[in-house]
Amino acid sequence: MPKINRDGVNIYYEVHGSGPPLLLTHGYSSTSGMWQGQIEALFYRYRSMGGFDYISDLLIGGTDGKSLPTMPGDSGTLWFYDPPVEATNPHDLEHSHAPADRGRRAQRLRPVAMQWGGSRIGGDGGRATYALGTFVSSIARVLDVEIIRDWNIGHEEYWGKIGHFSIGFKACDRLAGKLSTLMRANQDLIGVDSATLAEDGFKVDRDKFVPLADVPDYKWIGNPGRAFENIQHFADIDIQGIDGSDPLIDRCLADPNNVAASVWKSFFDGFADAGVGPDPGALPFRVWQLWELMVDSLKNKDVLHFVAAGGVMAHYVGDASQPLHCSYLHHGVPPMVEVGGREYPVRHGSPDWNAFAKTREYKIHGIYEEQMLEVDPAQAMQDVDDVLAARNPLKLNITRGHQAAVAMIRLMDDARKRLTPQQIIDLDDPSLTQPQRARRLWETPKVRTATARCIADSVDALAALWTSAWKAGNGDTLAAGKLTALDPDDLVEVYRKSKFAQSFSLDEMAASGDFEP
Repeated sequence: MPKINRDGVNIYYEVHGSGPPLLLTHGYSSTSGMWQGQIEALFYRYRSMGGFDYISDLLIGGTDGKSLPTMPGDSGTLWFYDPPVEATNPHDLEHSHAPADRGRRAQRLRPVAMQWGGSRIGGDGGRATYALGTFVSSIARVLDVEIIRDWNIGHEEYWGKIGHFSIGFKACDRLAGKLSTLMRANQDLIGVDSATLAEDGFKVDRDKFVPLADVPDYKWIGNPGRAFENIQHFADIDIQGIDGSDPLIDRCLADPNNVAASVWKSFFDGFADAGVGPDPGALPFRVWQLWELMVDSLKNKDVLHFVAAGGVMAHYVGDASQPLHCSYLHHGVPPMVEVGGREYPVRHGSPDWNAFAKTREYKIHGIYEEQMLEVDPAQAMQDVDDVLAARNPLKLNITRGHQAAVAMIRLMDDARKRLTPQQIIDLDDPSLTQPQRARRLWETPKVRTATARCIADSVDALAALWTSAWKAGNGDTLAAGKLTALDPDDLVEVYRKSKFAQSFSLDEMAASGDFEP
């Protein structure tokens, strides 16, 4: 598109010059209906008055150089990026990615900007109408709000990309023998190194290969084939039972036989019958399931599934060391109701809970586990390395899946004692912006020190679980030729199938009888 000029108005940066448009967008307006357009320019100066320039993030025109039929009343229209299914030009920015692996009939639109006005510009070809828009990211930053992808899919990331990827990567360096050879050969497929995590703008393209340690968040949560994936990531077990019995975590610590799906089902059924929370969680049983999958894979000489199961296990072991993941206080102090003289959180999805979910206090979960680590990722990773360097790798005598689950209970207990959920909540200041809240936690020595130890504990626990599974499955009998780097495409074929490490409900786990001591 040639540069547009008019007295006192010009385009600062053209998007695509005379080539094809960089972005195709769809807009939905209650006044004008549905449009398709293209971004013609960035940072468009639509007015200059009294020495001040007025800038719009985007100038949006019609497709193929046509005028956009916008009119008064279209303000508030949300414009979306509509990615092509396959790249037509490998050099087009953001256009080259693999086809969607599910939901092929649905358009996967990504919000780009909100329209707030329009502009008519004259040129050699007459007058043309354009929409003026502001990036959604700019709006969210100014208003200090976050975009919620869906109420039903949980958090996009637990421990954030910093924690999970680092746990998977660092665990590979805490191994010995043939297991070390195999996992280090696939280290970049399991996690991400510290230097890369510390890079400005580091992100993962969820449409391409995702390192295994964060597949559960990037690929499984929200997947229609994994309806119960979200409960695999937590276990709110630090509250008294509905009958006044001890919190489930204390019962499991006192008697490991309580680490049984039937016991946990009874515990959470009590809350459901009373119409209160918390919701059921199954994190230890997920690690139990994956540990046995690793052992079975080795017995079948199946290195691909061994690495895949061990890689995704990194995610749940990381969740177990996050203090807010074993607590009903995971999003702060929720509205409470009295039952039997004791207080319990209101049920998730209830009007009171939904109102609570819109508060600033509710955001503490993501602020602590994700944004805090992103204040200074390089230093956060160095803190973890310093903890690991001061101790020897952990050894766990685990010969069956139940023992792996019990190890997770102990990991969760260590985390909550080191840094209690209430301490995190008390140190937070909801009146601040989210970046300020994250920095406040980061600059609190107790929080930073405890967090580094929690992540380091997950690294060591993961390495110990891998080692015990390797021994139980006679991994040392594998030929040296099998201890090599795997093809990422082969791993994608494994983790994209919902039957791989299937996500079961707690009811299904209890009914199967497979998760009893």
